Order: sequence, then C-alpha cells, then structure tokens
Amino acid sequence: WVKEEDLAKDLKLHSKQLRRTLRFFEEEKLVTRDQRKE
Repeated sequence: WVKEEDLAKDLKLHSKQLRRTLRFFEEEKLVTRDQRKE
C-alpha cells in the first residue's frame, strides 16, 4: 500500500498530476484504488 502523498513525493510530482495519472491507470485497468481508514 502506498499513500498518494508519499508516492507524489517519491516521484517528484504534484499531487494533482499524480491523481490524473492514477485515474488514467484505473481506467486502463492497470491499477486499482482502495480507500483505507487509518
């Protein structure tokens, strides 16, 4: 599991750009999103 904030920091991307990329990957069925409460 990776938090979006941590992934954005590691990839040196803005969170908005990362979310757009992740949404594309979800649509292409390359990744799945899971909401977790901590």
